[in-house]
Formats: sequence, structure tokens, C-alpha cells
Amino acid sequence: QTSLKDITIFYRTNFQSRVFEDILLENQIPYIIYGGLSFYQRKEIKDILAFLRLVILNTDFLAFSRTINIPKRGFGKTTISKLFLISEKNNIPIIPFLKKLMQDPSSYPEIRLSAKQKVNLDIYLKSLFEIRQLYEQNIDLDELISHILTKMKYVKYLKEDPISFDDRKENIDELITKANQAYKKNQSLVKFLEDIALATTKIENAKDDSLKLMTLHNSKGLEFETVFIVGLEEDLFPHVNSKNSQEEIEEERRLLYVGMTRAKKNLYITHSLSRYMFGGVKLSLPSRFLKELDKEYLEDLSTPYQQNYRDFYGSKPTFSKPKIDTDYISSSASYSVGQRVFHKTFGKGSVKKVYQTSLGETLDILFEGSHHMRSLVIKYAKLKIL
Repeated sequence: QTSLKDITIFYRTNFQSRVFEDILLENQIPYIIYGGLSFYQRKEIKDILAFLRLVILNTDFLAFSRTINIPKRGFGKTTISKLFLISEKNNIPIIPFLKKLMQDPSSYPEIRLSAKQKVNLDIYLKSLFEIRQLYEQNIDLDELISHILTKMKYVKYLKEDPISFDDRKENIDELITKANQAYKKNQSLVKFLEDIALATTKIENAKDDSLKLMTLHNSKGLEFETVFIVGLEEDLFPHVNSKNSQEEIEEERRLLYVGMTRAKKNLYITHSLSRYMFGGVKLSLPSRFLKELDKEYLEDLSTPYQQNYRDFYGSKPTFSKPKIDTDYISSSASYSVGQRVFHKTFGKGSVKKVYQTSLGETLDILFEGSHHMRSLVIKYAKLKIL
């Protein structure tokens, strides 16, 4: 029997670890992330989770101190510590304390904020209260996160480090996927956050005899009895960013070869038929690299349906496609000013503006019931065209 330490799962990009981490934690199988951090310990994930905690908690000072300078708002450690000490002294939770401070600065003469700090704190609190109002309207968890990204200008903040931007943005998209799955299970935001906190505790208590998870880039020089290489799909492996030139495709091909040669005994290569992305289910195309593998050395463990899908990839399948709820899959739809749409939380509305933001194509929609104008990112909004 192969021990856990002799088994590894390779993936092309970091965000792919999340689904495996969740399953391993659920089944109490110890694991470690080799050469990297667990999904829930990555900075951008901790940032978004901190914003989510502030949506439901007035008392979470750690979440406030983590997010007040995202993006930079000019609050140093001394000022943040003073805010905490005085709120504690007056026995007022941090968020109501800050609100009172902004409404009546003379109540706390020991706190002297600069003009810039006052403006930035006012923007921070207004954005937080707007997000709370959306939460009280029972919008989906994944959509709540997309509003946090927009109102807190988090994507703009990530772009300050262009080298890590793509990787961090993919991780956030994967957190949105998890939030959508939680919503479909009727999980509340409180339960969602509790489960993640519990998962983090289990990760920290991982044993020495643990299964390994890592990117293919971290696999060089290592060997394992059993290797799984997952996500052999177009735009994932080869990665969408590698399609600019044949040379980059060749580098992806070499990367797959490195991963395959890490296996001493058993090698498993997998791909998904579909993935949840940007508010909807997307059919996945098997990677071109799968066709290049020598069938003489392969044992196909796919079901007949999966084999048909792969064989007919690139042409119209003659079999039934996976059943997908298309009511709210809209990321590929085309929108125009004047078009009427339906949102399951806000109801019917009319598109007033179509424009690009850092999150993608965005709509300004005037909703009929509330007569409120809302800005929604198409790929997250799950709109239905009327």
C-alpha cells in the first residue's frame, strides 16, 4: 500500500488546489502544499474573508486593521492602535465607534485624523455599509464578493503588483466559485466563514505523513510513487496566457513532460468536462496534449460518456451534453442600452450603460421595484435577458 507521503497532485495554477483541499479536509486526509501556501492562507483570500467578516460583525478589529489600508488610506500602526484602545476604553465596537467618530469628532479629542485620513475613512465606512445593505437583501454569496471587489476597489489594489496579479485574481475567482457552491447548499455567510475557519485549523495541524499538493513548476527534481496531473484542459493547460506563440505552447508541453516523469510507478492524468466560472457552468475542452500521448502506454479509465466527449471534442457531439442550468449564465451574452433584464434579487430592470471595468464588462441597471441604479459585473451578475 502506498503511503500518503508518496502521493502527489500536480496542477498548472495555484487556484486549482482549493477543490482538492476541501475534499481532503472533508475526508480527514492530511496534506501539505509543497512550495506554497494553502488556498485559505493566501493573502488575497484572507483579505476577502476579512471584508466578509466585517459585513456581519461590528467587533472584528483584526478584520478592520487588515482591510483599512486596502487600498492605502494613510492609517499607520500607531493610529490604528489608538483607535482600538479608545474604542475599548469606551466599550464601543470598532465599526460603530468609527461611525460615531466621523459624525462627531469632538467626542474624542484625543484622536486627531488628518484631512486625508478623514476622507478615506469616510469612503471606507460608506462602502462597507453599502455592502451590508446588499447582504441584507439576501443576494448570493458569490455576488456579494463581487460587490466587495468593486466597492472596495480590490482589483485595482491587486494591479499594483502586476507580476502576481493574474495568480491572485484566479484565486479570488476560485473563492467566488466556492461561495456559489455554498449558496446552492443554502449555507449562510456565517456558516461559510465558520467552515473556512475550521478548515484553516485543520491545515495548521497537518501530519508528517501527508499527501502533497503542488504546481507543476515546483515539481522539478522530485519523484513520487503515484502522481496525479489534473486539469488537462484548453486555457488551463496549456494556460490561456501561453497561447500567444508556439514557443510558449512548447514550454507548456515541456512542463507537462516534467510532471509526467516525476512518477516512479503510477501516473494519472485527468480533465474536467465542465467548470464553474464567472457565475455559470462552462464546458471544458480537453487539452491538445492529451491527443499527443502514445495510446500504447495508456489505460483509459474514462466512462464511455467521457470517452465520447473527448473523441468528439472540436466537433458537434452526437451525444447528450451535461445538463446545465442556463437561466442565469450570461457572461457570454451581449448587452446594449435599453435592454430589459431580470436579476433574481433586484427584479426587473433596464440597462442604462455598458462599459468596461477592471473586473470586466459592467452594466448600470435601473431596477423597476426600487428605482435604484446598480452597477453589476456581467460575469458575476447571473442576469436573464427578457
